[in-house]
Amino acid sequence: MRRTSIFASIGRRVTDWPRSARQFVVATTGLAMLAMGLVSSCAGKDTTPGEGTAEGGALCHWKYETPRAEVGSPCLPEGEQYPSFSGFTENLTIIENNNRTCQSGICLADHFRGRVTCPYGQNDTGLAPAGAPACVTAEACLSLDAGAIAPQCADRTAEAVVYCSCRCAAPEASADDAGPDCMCPDGMACTRISASLGSYCVKTASAFDAQTACRVSCEPRSSPCP
Repeated sequence: MRRTSIFASIGRRVTDWPRSARQFVVATTGLAMLAMGLVSSCAGKDTTPGEGTAEGGALCHWKYETPRAEVGSPCLPEGEQYPSFSGFTENLTIIENNNRTCQSGICLADHFRGRVTCPYGQNDTGLAPAGAPACVTAEACLSLDAGAIAPQCADRTAEAVVYCSCRCAAPEASADDAGPDCMCPDGMACTRISASLGSYCVKTASAFDAQTACRVSCEPRSSPCP
C-alpha cells in the first residue's frame, strides 16, 4: 500500500516540492490538506558536532536513524529531505501521516515557520546570515536551492513546536474512522485541528497567539536559537 504524507496548508497548489511528490491541495475550513506520495526512512536528530561536513562548511546534524520517537518528542518532516522545500508558515498547523520519525507515525508542526534544518533561514541567493551555518537538507546534507527561506520564530523553534503527536479524537461524522484514538500524555491536550482531520495531541506550553507570536526571528547574535 502506498505511503502518503499529509500536511495542512493554504488552499492553493504548492510548487516548491519535487514533481515526484504529486502535489495536490484540498481545502478545509481555514486549512487544506496537501497529500504527497513519499516513502520515508526513519528520521531523527543527532546534534553531536563534527559528525560530518556538508557543502559550504555546514555541519551535518540531521540523519535518519532508529528508534522512533514517542509522542511529544521532536520529529523531522519529510520535506526536509528536499533541496527545493522552502519551509512552512506559522499561520498553519501541519500534520504529517506515516512519518517514521515517530512511533505513532504522526509528525505535527504547530504554527511553525521555516525549515527544521535551517533555523536562521537564508536569503534568495542561498546565503545564511553572518554567523549562521549554511542551510542543508536532512540526511544527505545537500545545499538548498529553494531561494529565500524564512528564519524560525524565536518563540516557536522547531525544538519546541515540531514533534510527534497522535490522533486523540476522530473527525466529525467520520464514515471511515482510522482509529483507535490515543490518550494524550502530560503536558499535551487533545486539540481539534479541523472537522475533517479530527483532534490531535498538542503541547499546552506552546499555545499559539497570532497577536504576540513570531515577533522576533532567530538570529545568530541577537536571538540565537537551538
